[in-house]
Amino acid sequence: MDGWRLPLVFAHNDLSNTNLHLNSEIGVARLIDFEYGGSNYRGFDLATHLSHWAGGAIDGLYDDSSFPTTEDQMAFLKAYVEAASSCGDAVTIEALRREVNLATPLAHLVWGLWAVCTLPLALAAEPGRFSHIEYAERRLKAFFTSLRRWNSEL
Repeated sequence: MDGWRLPLVFAHNDLSNTNLHLNSEIGVARLIDFEYGGSNYRGFDLATHLSHWAGGAIDGLYDDSSFPTTEDQMAFLKAYVEAASSCGDAVTIEALRREVNLATPLAHLVWGLWAVCTLPLALAAEPGRFSHIEYAERRLKAFFTSLRRWNSEL
């Protein structure tokens, strides 16, 4: 069971495209909005980031069929490993991929439940373009799909 342990890190915990600030003049991207920041699994942060490639961060219309392909994930993780190595972190692409695979069902579950828990506040606010109900339904469905996929790979 030691292979199931995931590294705990200080995590952003909401690593989406909406929480990045890009200064195109100097070519620097910075993370913003650390309201959920704290201790968590590195794989959770990476799985959350990758899941946002499938949409939903702005409109709630997450599309699990648009989750990054293995090839896209590997390209992203390669860039992550290169950046991490410059900071002294000796992690491999294979280790990160395993972390992402283990944490993907958790990320879907957390964000599906987040949408359910914040629904009362959303219903009390002005109507917007983000559908908490639809987001919850789509992320919880993705949780069960990824969990079945994860169980079949054991």
